[in-house]
Amino acid sequence: MKQLFTRKPDERELYPELFRNRPPKITLGSIISQAILKTAILIIAIWFIFEQFDLLGYWWVALFLLWFLVVYPAFRQYEQYRQIEASVRKEIICATCRYYDPSGIICTLYDEHVGPNNIPCEGLAWEWRAPDDPE
Repeated sequence: MKQLFTRKPDERELYPELFRNRPPKITLGSIISQAILKTAILIIAIWFIFEQFDLLGYWWVALFLLWFLVVYPAFRQYEQYRQIEASVRKEIICATCRYYDPSGIICTLYDEHVGPNNIPCEGLAWEWRAPDDPE
């Protein structure tokens, strides 16, 4: 029996060598941008609802919503990010390199994300960073 619908392979299946180094799912940028977006949406929604139903005396509800929908999830994601960064720091040589940026788990020399399965320079461009070096 002939299939009516066949799925076309996507770019990741056709060219796996181009997509071997995916960025981490949780980065500081993603945490901050999600928090800003959630805050903006929440403020607009709260403003509309409070004006519509005359709930201006219940401002503390807005603070609880802000805490439980924006601040606490961002804090939990930041904790997960710190655990990921700590495991990367223990496992690979890139964490001791002067080109390693822990805020994005990225190699600033090659502008690629670092991971246990991906060392951008394969260790050839590694330069030691002194513990008190601010870079």
